[in-house]
Amino acid sequence: MNDARLPAREYKKLAALLTRWTGINLHAKEHLMLGRLQPRLRALALADFSEYAALLEGGGPRGPEAQHFINALTTNKTSFFRESHHFDFLTQRVFPEARARAAQGGAKRLRLWSAGCSRGAEPYSMALLAAEQLPAAHGWDVRILATDLDTDVLAQAGSGVYEESEIAAVPDALRKRYFVRAAARDGGSFKVHADAASLVTFAQANLIAQPFPVRGRFDAVFCRNVMIYFDRPTQERVVAELVQRITATGYLLIGHSESMLAQHLPRASATVGVYRRPAAQGGSEPRAPRSAPARTRGRVRVPVAGLPVQRIVLGEWFASGEPVLVSTLLGSCVAACLFDPVARVGGMNHFMLPKVVQAEEEACARFGVHAMEVLINDLMQRGAQRSRLQAMAFGAGAVNRALSSTVAAQNGAFVRQFLAKEQIPLVCERLGGSAPREVYLRADTGDAFVRAVEPSRIAQLSKRELAAYAREPQAAKAWSPDDALF
Repeated sequence: MNDARLPAREYKKLAALLTRWTGINLHAKEHLMLGRLQPRLRALALADFSEYAALLEGGGPRGPEAQHFINALTTNKTSFFRESHHFDFLTQRVFPEARARAAQGGAKRLRLWSAGCSRGAEPYSMALLAAEQLPAAHGWDVRILATDLDTDVLAQAGSGVYEESEIAAVPDALRKRYFVRAAARDGGSFKVHADAASLVTFAQANLIAQPFPVRGRFDAVFCRNVMIYFDRPTQERVVAELVQRITATGYLLIGHSESMLAQHLPRASATVGVYRRPAAQGGSEPRAPRSAPARTRGRVRVPVAGLPVQRIVLGEWFASGEPVLVSTLLGSCVAACLFDPVARVGGMNHFMLPKVVQAEEEACARFGVHAMEVLINDLMQRGAQRSRLQAMAFGAGAVNRALSSTVAAQNGAFVRQFLAKEQIPLVCERLGGSAPREVYLRADTGDAFVRAVEPSRIAQLSKRELAAYAREPQAAKAWSPDDALF
C-alpha cells in the first residue's frame, strides 16, 4: 500500500471499534492512528484502511487481528518508582498495617494489584519493596497481580529484563540486591531477581469487560494514568469496579490527573491520589465469589435456578464454557475452580493428598498435581489459555477429629503452592475452618456459590471421610455424590 492519508470515514470507524472494545477514546488522533496502523496494513498486504476496517469488523473483538490492532494503539509509558509518593505510601502505611494485622493473629498475607502494568516497572517496584520488607523467609505470603490490555508489553514484562538506564531510578540498595546481569544475548541488560519476580503474576485484563475480569480482593490497587483515555461514563464505571476490589481496609491509588474521578471517595491520607471505599461499603467485600446462604434448612436451593448441575465427586473434574453449575461437597479435601475470563471457560476438580504417596497414586486424579493438570488440560482444549487462568480454592476444613489436624492444612497448602508455582493467581479462597462446604461454580462466568453443610450431617460426613481417607484409590464410578466429602 502507499503511505497515504487515513480518510475521515475510516478513522471514525476504527476509533469507534477501539472505544467499543477497550474504552480507549482517541479523539482527534488521526496522525497517531495513521502512524501506528500503517505497519499492520503492510504486514497484511492490504490496499487501504477500508479493507483493514472490514477485516476488524468481520473478526470482531476476538478475531485474529483484534489484538494487533489494540496493541498498536495503546500507550505504554512506564518507569520504576514513578510517582514515588505512592510507593512511600506502601512502605509507610500499607506494609505496617499488614504487619500489625499479623501481630494481632491475622495471616501474614498481602495482595496488591497493578492495573495497567505496561512493561512491568510498576509491579516490580512493588515487588522489590515487598521482598525487602515482607520476606517469604519470615512467613509472608505476598502476591502481586499485574494486568494490562496490551499483550506485547505483557510479554516484555514477563521477561523481567531491563536496560541499565531503565533501572536508574531504583534505589541503589534495591538495585544491587534484586537485579542481576541478564544473559549475554540480552546485551548490557539486567533481570529482576527471582526473589522479587516470583511475587508477580502477569495477565491480560480489559477493564471494561463484562463481567469484570478480576475477582480478587486487594490490600492496594494501583490504577494510575489508565483511565485518562476513557470517556467520563466509562471512567466512573471502572472506578466503581475498582473500589469493589479493595478490602474493607484497603486502598485505591490513581494518578494525580485522575483525582476528579474519585471525589466521592474518602481520602485515605494527604498523599495525592489515595482513597478508600465509602463508609457505606466499608463492611462489605466484593461479590466474587457470590455466596449462597451460609446455612439452609430443609431442601438445598440451587443458587441459580434453571441451570443444569454437574455433580462431581472425589477424583473427578468438569470443565465447560456453557452456563452450567459444577458442584461438589468438601470437607478436608480441596476443589480448585479455574476460569479464563477471556475465553469464558471454567471448571472444577475435587482431590486430596494421599495418606502415602506412591507412584501409581500420583497419576490418579484423586491426588494433587495430576488433578490440577487434567483440569488445566481440559480447559485448554476448550479454548482457555494457561496464562489467563484465575483460581479460587475451597475446602481443607478440619472436619474429622479422627484425622490428623495436619491433613486439611496440607491439602490447603498444596493448592496454594501449586498455583503460586504455576503463576495462576488465587483470587479467592475459602480454605480451613472446621465445617464441610458445598460449592457451586458457574462455568461460563466464573462465579462461585458456597454454603455450609447443616450441623446435623457433620457426624455422618466425618465417618465417611475417615473411611475414604483410609482406603485405596477407587475408580471414579465407584463413588457416589455423598462420598464427595473432602
